[in-house]
Amino acid sequence: MTQSPGLTAWRHVVDAAELPDPPELARFLRAAFPLLSGKAIKRAILEGKVWVDEAASTIPNLRIRVGQTVELKPSSPRLDRRRPDEPTIYYLDPFVVVADKPDGLLTLPFAEERDALATRLRDTIARREHKRGGGLPPLCAVHRLDKLASGLVVLARSVVAQRELKRQFAEHSAERIYLARVMGTVAFDEVTRRSTLAADRGDGLKGSVAAGAPGGQEAITHFAVVERGTRTTLLRCRLETGRTHQIRIHAAEMGHPVVGEPVYIRDHKGPWVNSRRLLLHAAHLGFRHPRGGEALAFDSPVPPEVMCEVLARGPSPSQRSRREGQGGSTGAEDGHS
Repeated sequence: MTQSPGLTAWRHVVDAAELPDPPELARFLRAAFPLLSGKAIKRAILEGKVWVDEAASTIPNLRIRVGQTVELKPSSPRLDRRRPDEPTIYYLDPFVVVADKPDGLLTLPFAEERDALATRLRDTIARREHKRGGGLPPLCAVHRLDKLASGLVVLARSVVAQRELKRQFAEHSAERIYLARVMGTVAFDEVTRRSTLAADRGDGLKGSVAAGAPGGQEAITHFAVVERGTRTTLLRCRLETGRTHQIRIHAAEMGHPVVGEPVYIRDHKGPWVNSRRLLLHAAHLGFRHPRGGEALAFDSPVPPEVMCEVLARGPSPSQRSRREGQGGSTGAEDGHS
């Protein structure tokens, strides 16, 4: 590999022997340019001076693969600083993008609500790849995260990549782990909840019905206690299937709704904990790259209000009225959580 004492134009195809562990872009460049400081390399990446496969990458911990082309372009226009509503991107290549979705934002546009993670990602990627107008990259849904939840989402950048990733999710080979803070102190350490979910359990709410009921779908969630608090419990939730609102429904049916739950609380008789948001976070996502087949895994920082029981509590003026009312839908929620 050619070495350079400064930030000069440079182009190199990644070889297997050169991949660092973990195979992150900044680590790769540190090995290639030992005379450059880590701070200088990170600044070059953040300013859009480093390109991967013909697109500017501003992600220092971007996972790179054998065969990808990495370039230094000192004369490339400096990218604008990250905008307040710009999503946090953990991985980006010509095939997939993995990003963090904040709570309260749809995964995909729905009806009149056009602001969504996919919309923001399209704008961000277009800006990084210096494309405008009709050059906006396509993004294809693979799975959807509940509007009220936060955390990791993967979207495909081609129909072929979408098809392969959807196959992995359908066959349950993709790994999805959530953290949920639920009301009350649970009696179990670990438990698996299996049920048949239907759009109407008989009272207008989505929920579990008898096995074999028309329109029902099998739903399996594995729960494990992470921490017991005085009024709440932090649970690790691993999805085996990915039905809409699956974790929220299963938690509520066990008698421990997720803190901040506005819908599935009609039958809750236990202690009540208010929160400004639903305390459900998609913390871990793993799958195989749709083209190369290598295993990819990502972890998202867990919001403090999910991790800490004291921070979990907060005003929620609408929840009391929802709890006493009919507990209807909160609108265009698109999740599999």
